[in-house]
Amino acid sequence: MKAKSGLNKAILERGQVIKVDPRHTSQQCPRCGHAARENRRTQADFQCARCGYRNNADVVGAKNVLTRGHRVLAGLAPAIPVGG
Repeated sequence: MKAKSGLNKAILERGQVIKVDPRHTSQQCPRCGHAARENRRTQADFQCARCGYRNNADVVGAKNVLTRGHRVLAGLAPAIPVGG
């Protein structure tokens, strides 16, 4: 638990934190944008039913969170208020 606390502190000290909506980030294809339950084949395996893109579901979720953060910074999407 202490290690995670240290990691969180280090992340916060590095720069700006942008809150984004995390819903469906591990079910949405980072390549074509198709979002569906069937894209998440297992807990760890993602394969897009539309374009066939395949990767680890956690990696897919992280890519989508990063993309959403970039959209917020570009003014193309709203941020989630701190505490919200």
